[in-house]
Amino acid sequence: MKIVLFFSLLVGFIPENVKKVELIFTNNIEGVFSRTKATWINPDFPPPVGGKGSFLTFLKEERKKAIEENISLFLFDAGNFTGGFITGENLPLEETIKYFKEAKYDVINLGVREFILPYTQENGSLSLEAYIKSLETPCVSSNIRLEKEPDKAPPFVKPYLILKKNGIKIGVFGLVNENLPFFALEKNIKGLLVTREKETARKMVKRLKDEGVDIIVLLSSLGYYRDIFLAEDVPGIDVICGGFDGPGLRYAYVDSLNHTIIMRNYSGFSQAGKLILYLDPATKEILNFEFQAISLLEEEIPIEE
Repeated sequence: MKIVLFFSLLVGFIPENVKKVELIFTNNIEGVFSRTKATWINPDFPPPVGGKGSFLTFLKEERKKAIEENISLFLFDAGNFTGGFITGENLPLEETIKYFKEAKYDVINLGVREFILPYTQENGSLSLEAYIKSLETPCVSSNIRLEKEPDKAPPFVKPYLILKKNGIKIGVFGLVNENLPFFALEKNIKGLLVTREKETARKMVKRLKDEGVDIIVLLSSLGYYRDIFLAEDVPGIDVICGGFDGPGLRYAYVDSLNHTIIMRNYSGFSQAGKLILYLDPATKEILNFEFQAISLLEEEIPIEE
């Protein structure tokens, strides 16, 4: 989609009948679902971070407002929601499964940390396939393929999904860092093939454009700088919800070449992202956007007990 920002940013003009699309996203939750302390704000007297509890309070209010104001709201996760050690120890899987069933995401992405679990079951352990299925949440991964059938994705993920609300079609695809074999245990990715990020992204953008989507969203577990390079090299991506390594962002980064909007949160469920896209009702072009980094401090967003 072509993003028309120059006029609206200069004068702040938005037509009255504009369509609003709201994207709420998380990334790098890393199995942190309980209260934590914001030591980065004050190491001596850190304010409490509500994490999951504060986020669910925020999400409830946003969904209520979206219904009242006819806003098309979508909830995404860019990956790395699994906690524990790479060796497979101390995995808080039950909490993760319970959370995703409760939050009801529209789409999630496989991140690097999800491959803490083995693709196939071994010694009675939970497999990645069984784990993802237990979340009862649609999952995308565009560059994870079957080693013996490179044209096919594993059965528990889709290469992309198309979501429709209020006449708006959003195409969503997901990528994991192509260096995954260096981050995951070899046995955990046995039987899988990781394809190149940029080549896969170009294919997904073309396919989604052929499907006639209005907005293309990438859920990324590539890392901050790889997101920026991808946005420069692959035109057609409207929004990147980023994750994996790198800092969180308090303000959205807009690529100067292709105008891709890049967002990412700090890890450990300390922040969530909220993006409002203002669309021309006739052309579906993005006229403007507003990004807000939501700090999940319990003092600001109380937990509903």
